[in-house]
Amino acid sequence: MFVWYNKDKRIDADNQSFAQKFILDGMQKAGLIANDNAKTILAIYHDFKVDKEKPRVEIEEMRN
Repeated sequence: MFVWYNKDKRIDADNQSFAQKFILDGMQKAGLIANDNAKTILAIYHDFKVDKEKPRVEIEEMRN
């Protein structure tokens, strides 16, 4: 799950969540995940929140 913290609600969710591709590619290159294909990544969820002081993205692992 990607949790996107923004300074405000002015950014479009679809524009921001596009960055997931680069984040997952980087996680694979860093060895944090074996692969970012459909066998490894079964679903992707996004949540959008506001944190005026500390904008960021947090990635949480979800298991069945």
